[in-house]
Amino acid sequence: MKPHIPSKEMGAEMKRITKIAALMSSLALCASMGACGSTRSGFEQTSGVQKLEKGATIGISMPTKSEERWNKDGNNLKNKLEKAGYKVVLNYADDKPAQQNADIENMVNQNAKILVVAAKDGSAVGPAVEKAHDAGAKVIAYDRLIMNTDAVDYYATFQLEQVGKLEAEYLVDQLGLNDGEKGPFNMELFTGSPDDNNAKYFFKGAWDILQPYFAKGVLVCPSNHGGGVTKDFTVDDWQKISVQSWKTEQAQKIWNRFSIPPMPAVKTRCRTHPI
Repeated sequence: MKPHIPSKEMGAEMKRITKIAALMSSLALCASMGACGSTRSGFEQTSGVQKLEKGATIGISMPTKSEERWNKDGNNLKNKLEKAGYKVVLNYADDKPAQQNADIENMVNQNAKILVVAAKDGSAVGPAVEKAHDAGAKVIAYDRLIMNTDAVDYYATFQLEQVGKLEAEYLVDQLGLNDGEKGPFNMELFTGSPDDNNAKYFFKGAWDILQPYFAKGVLVCPSNHGGGVTKDFTVDDWQKISVQSWKTEQAQKIWNRFSIPPMPAVKTRCRTHPI
């Protein structure tokens, strides 16, 4: 189902895309300013500052091709960096942490000086980036933080709680809750993948807005999905209602298991949230 995004959220989405484009351009700038210094070949020394040579290799590791946003982010990064004069190796891990680790090792073998990694599993990818870092490559964690390692030089992400807040505000607006609608309205909540460090923060942003309506009985979870979402549900409970790999079909299986009546859905930032 195509998303219906009101003008406020559409404006926020366009700003987000603009910021991503600026970030992609800055990666090449970062290299040229010497922030990515190394003793490996591919760097040149100028006035005491190491700069990445034009034509040097930059590796980009994305978690999957099954979501449109990763295809766009990967290709946009590749295009920006190639236009800046660098060679780019772009790989997608097919939702498999082992595949992503192998991709990263192959990039290092291809003499990549910088690695941009959007982790499928923020913990599982740690050993691979450590090997890359030990080999002299600089590592940029993209969107998802790489956990339990010091081998990350930079971390580029979004305002995670703000994303969830905007989604929840859209739901509140569409249901007329700010205009005094009392419901009760049935709402089934799903959170993101348990291996995605960002998912908890998306949910926190949304739950801060929605929880008061659950407390008042205006919003009600009719199923026992995840043990039931009530006013006492907390941010730390988020994995009870998580969806592996953010996949819509996984959410649909849960939906069917609890015999929840068919309802419309709002799809925002490639995440499906049944209402």
